[in-house]
Amino acid sequence: MAIRSRDPWVRARLATAEMDKHLAAIAGLADERALALSELLERGFTRAEIARGLGVTPAVVTKILKRPVARCRADQPPAGAPVRKLATISGTTS
Repeated sequence: MAIRSRDPWVRARLATAEMDKHLAAIAGLADERALALSELLERGFTRAEIARGLGVTPAVVTKILKRPVARCRADQPPAGAPVRKLATISGTTS
């Protein structure tokens, strides 16, 4: 997106607003991915199987699952409910 303005304040503010929208979307997608991977683990898939299916390493799957999830799935309690804990590599929750 090109911001056409001579005023650097205007360009900086517009760029910041646009970045905020994109960052929020990326965070939401990262949460959805982490929840989906957690669900795959619950269904019995191994981290290695998940990694192969996504074209990443098992270490990447572990890293995805360790990040906090800021929202819940539709079948989970609504916003304001505690953050869902995801299984870590040791099998405990984080």
